[in-house]
This record gives sequence, structure tokens and C-alpha cells, in this order.
Amino acid sequence: GNFLSATSWSNYSDTIVAAGGEQYLTIGSFTQNASGTLVSSTGINGAYMYVDDAQIIIYNGIFGDSNICLGDSALIYGILDTTHYWVDSANPNVNLGTNDTLIVAPTQTTTYWAITYNDTFAFTVGVHNPPAQFVGNDTVLCEGDTMMRLVNLPGYDLLWSDSETDSALFSVDSGYHWLEISIYTCTKRDSFHVTFHEFPEFDLVEDTTICDYDNYFLSTGLSSPLLFNWSTGGTAAGISIVDSGIYSVTVTNENCAFSDSSYFSYYPEITLDLGQDKDFCYTPSSFITPSVVNANQFNWSNNASSDSIQVNTSGLYFLTVSNNGICEAVDSVQYNFYHEPTVNFTNNTAFFCDGDKVELLPQVVSGLPVDYAWSTTDNNTSIFTNQIGLFWVEVSNEHCAQRDSIIVEMHDIIGVTLGQDISICEGESVTLEPKIFKPVSSYYWNTGATNSTLTVSEHGTYSVSVSDGTCTDITDVNVFVLEYPIIDLGADTSVCPGSHIAFDATQDAEVIEYSWFEGGSQSTQEYVAEKNMSIWVAVSNADCRSYDTINIDIISSPSAYIGEDTAICSGDQLNIDVSEDARIQTVNWSTGASGLSATITDSGTYSVVVFDGNCQTKDKVRINLKPEPTQADVFIDVPDVICLNESFDVDIKNELISGYQWQDGSTKSTYTIDSEGIYWIKASHACGVLVDTAEVSRCECPIWVPTAFNPDGNTVNDQFAPKLDCEPLEYMFRIYDRWGELVYETNKPFESWDGQYHGTDAAMGAYAWKLVFTVYHEGSIMKSEKSGSILLIR
Repeated sequence: GNFLSATSWSNYSDTIVAAGGEQYLTIGSFTQNASGTLVSSTGINGAYMYVDDAQIIIYNGIFGDSNICLGDSALIYGILDTTHYWVDSANPNVNLGTNDTLIVAPTQTTTYWAITYNDTFAFTVGVHNPPAQFVGNDTVLCEGDTMMRLVNLPGYDLLWSDSETDSALFSVDSGYHWLEISIYTCTKRDSFHVTFHEFPEFDLVEDTTICDYDNYFLSTGLSSPLLFNWSTGGTAAGISIVDSGIYSVTVTNENCAFSDSSYFSYYPEITLDLGQDKDFCYTPSSFITPSVVNANQFNWSNNASSDSIQVNTSGLYFLTVSNNGICEAVDSVQYNFYHEPTVNFTNNTAFFCDGDKVELLPQVVSGLPVDYAWSTTDNNTSIFTNQIGLFWVEVSNEHCAQRDSIIVEMHDIIGVTLGQDISICEGESVTLEPKIFKPVSSYYWNTGATNSTLTVSEHGTYSVSVSDGTCTDITDVNVFVLEYPIIDLGADTSVCPGSHIAFDATQDAEVIEYSWFEGGSQSTQEYVAEKNMSIWVAVSNADCRSYDTINIDIISSPSAYIGEDTAICSGDQLNIDVSEDARIQTVNWSTGASGLSATITDSGTYSVVVFDGNCQTKDKVRINLKPEPTQADVFIDVPDVICLNESFDVDIKNELISGYQWQDGSTKSTYTIDSEGIYWIKASHACGVLVDTAEVSRCECPIWVPTAFNPDGNTVNDQFAPKLDCEPLEYMFRIYDRWGELVYETNKPFESWDGQYHGTDAAMGAYAWKLVFTVYHEGSIMKSEKSGSILLIR
């Protein structure tokens, strides 16, 4: 070939491809173009070719990108000496192309085949997808700890944020840390955050000795949101010391914890007891002596320093004892000195009048509520007695008690009365004069008067007190001043006849008597006004009496007369009228009608009200329905057939029927049926006529005769003849028109009329027939006749 000279070659590091059979080597593309042609260089114009001293080796095989990242493309090329096509080994039936090169983008590791006519070449493209998260979550550590983060990613190249390439990272620094992993050309980075927290700092007190009564509070000096866990189970920032021993606490913040402890012990316990509170009644003084253990110093609330004190006033006494001033004990006791209550009767003797009582009231001094206990078992502050003798009372409060006594003596009673209560009427007066049973020296009325009598005219209770210088007696009487009853029956008036007039004379006083003109004694009365009248009433309250009178005049009212009670037949109408009266203005019937007349069609009570502008008048009338017999009362009850020598009696008698008429003119209620035939009766009553009919046939040779026939030639009801239920000895059947002319006759029972007369169709209409025949019955020859009518229809 030619040697193509060039002053500069470009360095090209891409794949060198030798195309089999074309006898040239492609070195690559260069930045400088030169003219020249390579033998058999079809399709590669513009490329520099160096073939001098080059050995062309022809071989078969597949080459390309054997590892890619997920989402990238891979280039596969084949150097084969024959034509081929590409397939995916997982889907070999799909042809991916026939070029030397194949660009693919698998989502997972895939093997591709280049298939020739006599061989198959395989090439696997590995797909790599490094994980997105691989260094773990953010972490929190306590101050002084070392953070270690370890990953297990075989096959990957590692690069930490501190430039280390090991599988583990160690750090004591807060902040973000990252790890970058690589496999082939695929790279991913993940990071995490490390936070270091400080330990909670505190220091409990040194070991301490305290008194048993000390309420020592051991505190960490910290506060929430820290968590506290004491050896006692407490969870607060501090605890109260309740016993000797070691007390420890662990304090935890969000992630870190710190512990400390203290030891507490107690001094010997001091005990002090001043005893129970004491009450002293009427005692001048008393000693207080305490019970003490482990104490040598005393300090009383009254500044005394002795081991006991004497007191004479009520109060609360305190004592503080100590063991050389280190630990103390305190106690108190209440000593009360009481000089109350005191009780004293003013006099040694008390007097009462016969029939009266004397009040025994002692003088009591006490700053507290007191209870009383009398010799009579009473417990009031004072007692009343009408007994003579020695009486005592004991007065006590919640602390002390004292007693005093008194002698009781009696004087005779005076005796005075003003008599029964007195009632007077308004304007009257009465003199009150007391009745006395022994001489008295003074009078005293509740009005302030001091005379022996008192004249009063006003309502009230009057009392008088009389005295003989030693005893006093009092009496009273009630004086009632009664008002005259106020009565008002109203002004004289005029009313309509029959009006109800009510009067009410009721009074508010409790004791009232009522007397009406006609003898009534109730507070209210009601009268029916039938005539002019004067009504009066007298009302009294036992002492005072009042009267009132009212005159009642009767107004002439219009007439409403509509007649006497009556009766009508069912279905009839009856007009009832109001009597004419020129004063009538309105008329109202119970039927709703409003004229002077009303039409009645049914039974009932009917009323009317008429009004003349002042009074209204009423009337009523009773309308009844007349009794009528029913069809069941008029019934000819006989059999349908009758035999020789038989007869039936029929009785239609009924008190509601006024007349009878049978088919033969008989007018009795009874009738005897002894032969065949048609029987009827008309029964007349107050409201009409009832009719009944019965047809009786012979039982010997019954006869059936139709009432119509239609000789139209259709063989249905074309012939007319009677039917006999026997074999007659003699037989004659004749038919007549309405003028009495014979149109057909026969003496043969089996023949019938076909509706022809003289060879032509007889006229349509009614025809009369007559049948005469004889039969043999029970040894006798019987003759029978029957007639009727037939309707010929065309």
C-alpha cells in the first residue's frame, strides 16, 4: 500500500477494530486529514491508515462494555467472519439486529448472543445499581463516647468524608458524615448526622448527720425535662430524707445519664411529753412536770428554765428541750383555770298566788353557754311552779358546775272575770264590768284606764288587771263590732217568660244566715220567671240584719206553637208550621231551616226557636213513622201441587192490615185452597197495599205450558203445545186470536201448533189457549180444564 505521511498523529485510545476480509486496519480518526487512498478502503474515506509492517490477523469473537450502571447503555460489537444476528438469551426468538455493533440498555445483568449459520457467541453485560442508603440513620451520643459506623458492601470501593477507605468510620465530632461507594463506574453517596450531648452535671451533699425531726430535702439542683431515678423510687428533682441510709440518684437527659449518692445518719432521739391538757374548776394553781429523755436544757414559754413550773392562769404552755443545743423537742399543754359559771337566787324565798305560778329565775354568770339541771328534772333557764317547798338548780358549762337553792311559798287567789265574748253592731257600745270574788285595791285596763268599769264601742280584746296588794289577777274579753251585711240584688228588671234568674247574696263573714222571700236559706238562689214577682232577701250575721228587694216584670213573648205529636208513613212528607205572629223576627228549626214552615220526611223530635228581638220561644213536636206490615206478613203459604180431596187453609190476619181482597172477591183474612189454579190476595194497610200470588197445579197429570215461542224454522222453540205428565183418555187443545177466532185445534196430545193459519204465518202477538182432557185416576175418570195465553214472536 501507500505510506501516507503526516507531520502529526492524534493519540486515540478507542477500541481497534479489524474488519475481517477487507484487508485493512482501522487505527482511528485523526484531527488532520490527508489525501490518499487505501486499496480496498471502501467506506472509510478521510481516515489515516497505517498498514506498513502491520499484520492482519483474522479471528471471531464478541467484545464491548461488560459492566454498566443502571440506566446507562452498553456497546457490544462482534468480529465475526460471517453474517450474524443478535438476540437476548432470555428471549432468543426476537431479532435485535444484524449489524456488527449493538447498543443495549438492560435493567438487569443480561447475556446477549451473536448467532451465525454455524456458531453462537455469548457476551454478558453486568448491570450495577449501588444502594441509595447504606450508612444508617442519624445518631445521638453522649459526650466522651466515640461514634463507629460500619458498612458491609463487598465489591465496592469506599471513600469516607474523612478520606478513609476502610469499612468502618470512627469519629468524636458532631456534624454530618458521608460515605461514597463505587463499583465500576457507578457511584452513590449517603450521609448521616452525629450529635454529642453533654452529661447532666450535679453534686449531692456530703454525708450528713441530722436530727430525727429534721425535714431534710435532698436536691440535685436540676430541673425538667431531665429524668430522675432515685434509689427510693422517686422521680422528682429532689426527695425528702425520712430515714438514715444511702440515697442515690441517676439523672438522665435525652440520651445521657449521671449518678451520685449521699449517706444520712441521725442523732439520738429526744422525747418530751407534757401530758394531757387539764381543766381546773375553782382551783387557784397547779404544777406542770414534763417527762424527758436525752435532753439537759429546758426553755419554757414563760422564760423559765427549770425542769417544772407552777401556773395559775389559763393558757397554752410550751417547753423546748435540747441536748446541748444540737437537737430539740417541743411539746405543749393547755391548762385551764375556770371560776365560772356562778349561780345565785336573788332572794332566799319566792311567793305565788293560789291558782298562779311563780317563775324561779337564778342569776347566772358565765362566758360560755350553760346547761341547767333543776330539782324538778327541768333543764330550762327558769321554771314556773305552783308547788311549795325547796327547789335547787345546778348550772354547768362545758367545764364546771355550781348549785343554788330557794324556798317557795303560796298566797290565796283573787279571782276576776269579764264574762263571755261580746258582739255589737256598728254604732253601738257596751260597758265592761269585771266580776271580783274578794276585795281589791286597784284596777288597770289595757287601754290605760284605771276605773272599775270600761265603756267601749270598737272591736278588740279588752283586759283588766286587779290587785289586792299581794296578788294580781287578770282577765280579758273579746268585743266584736259587726258590720251590717251589704246586699244588692240589682235594679228592678224585665225578663222573658221562663228566664232563669240567679241571685248571689254571699257575704265574707263566717257566721251568716240567709232568708229568702219563699223560704230559701242558701246564699244563692235561682228562679224561673213565669209571672211578675218581687224577690227579697234578709241577711244577718247573728247580731246585725240587712234587707234588699228586686221587682221582676215578665215580657210578653211570641208564640212558637207547631202542633201536636203525630205519625207519617215511610216515604211521606209532612209540613209543620209555626203559628203566625207579627212580632216574630227570626225562626230557627232543628233541621237547619229558617222559615215559618219545615218539611219532615223521617221520624224524630223536631224543635223550633222564634225570636222577636227581645225574647225567644221554643216548641217541639215528635214525628213517628206509622207501623207497616212487611211482605213476609202477606204470603200465601201452600204447596205448588194439590191432589184429589186435598185442601189448604191460608190465614193472612195481621193487626196492621185493615182490608183483604182475594182473586175471587173474598174479603176475609182466611182462604181455603182445594183445587189447582192461580190465587192472589191484596192486603190494605194505613200506608199502602201488599200483594202476593201463588199457582197450584194438580198432582194428577201435571201440565206445563210455555208462555212464548218463535216459529222461525231453526228447530229451536218452533212449536207450541202443552206437555202432560200422563196419558189422557180424551184431549182437546184450541188456540184463539185476540178477536176470539179459532186459529188452531187438535185432539191429539202429541201434536203442536207451528204458528201457521190457513197456510200462512200467523201474525205476531198474544193468543189465548184452552185445554180440556180426561184421565183415569184411582178408579175414577177425572176431567180437567186449563187456559192461558201464549206470545208468538217473529
